[in-house]
Amino acid sequence: MSMSNSDKNRWFHSSIQAYNRLAISKPWMLVVLYVTSALFAAWFGFGIDIKTDLKDLLPKDASSVQALEEARERRGSNDYYVIAVESPEPSANIAFVEALAEEIETWEEVNNVTVERDRSFLRENALLFLPVSDLQRIRSTLQRMIRRELGQSNPLFIDLERDREEEELNWRDPDNWIDPLTLREMGLSDDSLEEMFPFLAEPDAPPEPATNEQEKVEPEPTVSEDYQDYLISPNGTVVALLARVEGSSTDVDFAKRMYERGETLIASLDPENFHPELHAEVVGSYRGFLEVRSIIEDVGTATIISVVLVLLLLFIYFRSLRSVIIVLLPLAIGMAWTLGLLNFLFGYLNTLTAFVFAMLIGMGIDFGIHLYGRALEEFNHGETWEKGLTRAITHTGAALVTATATTVVSLLTLTLASFNGFVEFGLACAIGIAISLFATMLVVPVLVGASEKVNPLKRIKLPHRTSAVLGRNAAIMQMTAMAVFFVSVFGLLSIGDAKFETNFKNLQGSGTGQTIRYGAAVGSGGTTPLVLLGDSEAQMRDVHAFLRNELRNGNSRITRFITIETFLPADQNDRLEVIDDIYEILDRRAVRRLDGEIGQALEGLRALTDVEEFGMEDLPDWALESLTERDGTIGEMGLFYGKVDNENALDVQAFQQEFETIHLDDAEIPVASSAFIVADVLRYVQADGLRLALYVTLGLTFVLLLGLRSIRGVLVSLFTMVAAVLMTVVVMVLYDFKLGLYNMVVLPTVLGVGIDGAIHIFHRYLEEGADKMWHVMKTTGVAVAASSITTAAGFMGLLMVDHQGVVTIGQLAVTGVLGSLVAVLGLMPGMLTVIGKRKGKHS
Repeated sequence: MSMSNSDKNRWFHSSIQAYNRLAISKPWMLVVLYVTSALFAAWFGFGIDIKTDLKDLLPKDASSVQALEEARERRGSNDYYVIAVESPEPSANIAFVEALAEEIETWEEVNNVTVERDRSFLRENALLFLPVSDLQRIRSTLQRMIRRELGQSNPLFIDLERDREEEELNWRDPDNWIDPLTLREMGLSDDSLEEMFPFLAEPDAPPEPATNEQEKVEPEPTVSEDYQDYLISPNGTVVALLARVEGSSTDVDFAKRMYERGETLIASLDPENFHPELHAEVVGSYRGFLEVRSIIEDVGTATIISVVLVLLLLFIYFRSLRSVIIVLLPLAIGMAWTLGLLNFLFGYLNTLTAFVFAMLIGMGIDFGIHLYGRALEEFNHGETWEKGLTRAITHTGAALVTATATTVVSLLTLTLASFNGFVEFGLACAIGIAISLFATMLVVPVLVGASEKVNPLKRIKLPHRTSAVLGRNAAIMQMTAMAVFFVSVFGLLSIGDAKFETNFKNLQGSGTGQTIRYGAAVGSGGTTPLVLLGDSEAQMRDVHAFLRNELRNGNSRITRFITIETFLPADQNDRLEVIDDIYEILDRRAVRRLDGEIGQALEGLRALTDVEEFGMEDLPDWALESLTERDGTIGEMGLFYGKVDNENALDVQAFQQEFETIHLDDAEIPVASSAFIVADVLRYVQADGLRLALYVTLGLTFVLLLGLRSIRGVLVSLFTMVAAVLMTVVVMVLYDFKLGLYNMVVLPTVLGVGIDGAIHIFHRYLEEGADKMWHVMKTTGVAVAASSITTAAGFMGLLMVDHQGVVTIGQLAVTGVLGSLVAVLGLMPGMLTVIGKRKGKHS
């Protein structure tokens, strides 16, 4: 036979009373049990990993994730391990970078080290790398130039094809010879023109003598031809080393190890022996772990600040060190249990869940405040600790369970999101909140019992519970409710002005401390290209043609690209035919007799015509390396450098929309990029936002119906929550706080915390009746205020860190919690004095 509801209630009440009797009479055994288990859980959870790769926050079926995974499987890590060297002396920089390379080549993790790219093959075969259209342009310009020169040097020379415009031909203008976009098609930067085609170089002008009035200016350093193949900046002051390694820069432990190993190697080589001003550092993505470490340090800093603020507020509220310990220690035990359980269940925290513990301090402290505060009130009214704790758990505890259920449900709605970051944060935070409540209900009675064994507490005489809402008090609460209502209406009208943060620069920390700007040394596009994921060499040639056509049609997004067509053109025979025509023009006797700058230029061009068809086996290793996959396949992948602001999510999204897939006539070619991960993160966050708001509202309504069993209570609580949200909007608009990647996760938390206060007020109202609303406000209302302020204090630690993404969490959380407090204490009492029952215990 099943138990009736009254039997279940009696059994629950007697179980609580029995536990409290044990906790008061024999507390030390339980203290040892709970503290020991917390220490073990903390020890077990201390080694939990923190994953900071944004890719892990997205669902595995996201196109950007799948493309990036395929690129890593086929090509390996897309990030280069980079060391930059800087000094005023190019030769010292070269000597130091070669010393570095000699050591790094012996590292087990390193597949390939590049300090120079011997481009002599490209220089010797420069004409054969040009498309037929450019070769025809060279032939046409050459003919015009020769006709003009021969006409000027020989008055008897008559050319019927000569045009008057040829007199104005500027043969040194590169546009007359080569399309300005051709170098990008060859995978070269725009400043490579004179290196590949030296006949176009301007002669060095002799320096002008300085006058007495002129200041002597030190000439810019220049790079010797001996160093032109090194990864060196145009002025020679910066040289780079690139290494392909087996390991990802997003693996924090691996990146940290590689960074420290590089810095140790740099120091061991004693840079000052090479040049007094020489310094070097690991740069680029493998330095990024320093910002991750900064985030982890910020978590610690935020937690310490939050603990200090919460301690201070608890002491002000309770005015007793004993009370502070009784309230705070259960939370610490609950957090330790949470840490151990999260490590057991997940084994890691992500960028968002890393801040769960700083948030739990603010949210979890509420339980102790309400529970111990109610038990202390009962004790001071003459009850024994056993009865006072039992009454607190069965009455205030019921409100706590309902309030916790609303918070947990709001957090669990995050598991319905597509964005894994929301899912994992929702689970972790829900687990932490539930465990914190459980720990509070278990440990508070034990600590009360232990403190009574050490130093019994003396009762403080409290006034009788006879306060009632009469005249003036009711009017004050109703007027306050009207004021809160009008502010909420203003928030509703302002909701369209709330903004979303799309500039990721505003969500970063202070950076990695990098001091050497090495971009000019590695060329345009940097060291992290997009990867073109073809299935065959033929596909990649089609992709090359597509990108070439886009570039020629004025697509400013394309910086440069490299495919098999770049280094091994398919139409070499067609190109050789035009090159032969160019040679025949240059080999004419009259042309060979031209001297001066014109003659030297034509002789340089004639040397470039001495080429023949080449194959894969003739290409330099560095060229093949960029096209070679792990299994040795060559030419089925390519690299693409685009012009995109990676810190502007909207720009990245626009770029992704255009280039995430290359659409050919017979195939769709995926493009892999870590930038697309960032764009998808924002897209998923924004898409989930509206859905989750609906889910949270439905979930809260369901839990409120179960917990309050009162339509009036549900409507009043939900109306209060809406007012809290709208007041938060007012502050966000006034102070330009924005929603973003980080703080979106705290919205369900803020809603849950906001509804908690309403639940506590309504539960106490059911006990006392609307005519004792002033007493409800002086007791439960004060507890709600204390718990909300301590919750806000728990989040305030997040406002005092360096990482701006974390700061946005603190901004929204503190604003939302305080907005909820104003709504609960300002709106709800006035509403209940109007629509509530005066003397009833039930609604």
